[in-house]
Amino acid sequence: MFKTFLAKAGNKFRAAKAQVRKYRLFAKDKTKAAKDKMVAQMASIVAGINQQLGKVLAAGAAHGRKLRGQAVVARRKLGEWHETMSKLVPQIRRSVAMMGVCGQRAVLGLNLTKLVRGAAQNRGIALAT
Repeated sequence: MFKTFLAKAGNKFRAAKAQVRKYRLFAKDKTKAAKDKMVAQMASIVAGINQQLGKVLAAGAAHGRKLRGQAVVARRKLGEWHETMSKLVPQIRRSVAMMGVCGQRAVLGLNLTKLVRGAAQNRGIALAT
């Protein structure tokens, strides 16, 4: 089930990677509108992957097949990634619409920090402050 998802989503992962690379290397000389368009394209690719992953996770839970070994860890990590991206993609889209580059980085950094701290607290891991 997860193998078929990864096989189908492989091209989308490559497309997202190419968008990130293009943004980091070539967005410096672009206008704000062009940068916003690049971020919106990247966010839509990630949202599509996340939506497909949600369907696969729901189908896996409904299937009820027992997982063993690394499959259990992979399912948990994919579930965490899905949950994190479900929260971040709308925030990224909203921040692109509202503010400039510095503000986007601040919002994204703040939200990532909150998510990491929340996940660490749920697992009982102490983080250095």
